Amino acid sequence: MALDYLRQAVYGKNINSEYVSGHGSAPKPVKEDEWKSFDKQFFGDMSGGFTLVETSAEDMAKIEELLEVKPGFFTSPYVIKTKKECCEKCGRRNNFLDVVTTGLRVHKPAFLIDVFSGKFGHILNSQEHQVCVCYGCGTQLPVDAAKYSAPKPCTGSQKPRACYRWNF
Repeated sequence: MALDYLRQAVYGKNINSEYVSGHGSAPKPVKEDEWKSFDKQFFGDMSGGFTLVETSAEDMAKIEELLEVKPGFFTSPYVIKTKKECCEKCGRRNNFLDVVTTGLRVHKPAFLIDVFSGKFGHILNSQEHQVCVCYGCGTQLPVDAAKYSAPKPCTGSQKPRACYRWNF
């Protein structure tokens, strides 16, 4: 039921499990071992000209402010995997703040908090041509500017609060 709500919020229509099985690009829950496998690929494969950009502490704090959560909601910063490190218009360094800002154009903060906190499980959004806009100037970023995002793996006994990966 919760996953159906997530799909409806993302696509604006009712998308059931049958649709998801026939369309690989719908947001879907993945098991923890699949999630860890994506982590290994995400952080280990830089082929194709990709680079990793970690979202700064200042921008993570801005994300928490925009989502109206207490400081420290995210136990680790998010990282994006990109071919375009900076916005071509304003020069701002691309990061997860752009992804969240874009999400807030469509969703309420409470919904994004539910997704990031794991209410729907580990979610993999593999939609191929998702728009992302620059937080600084509002310009739509090139397709390969924020191609992937994931929470940075935590160290020690820390567990990441966020359970959402944008991966295509």
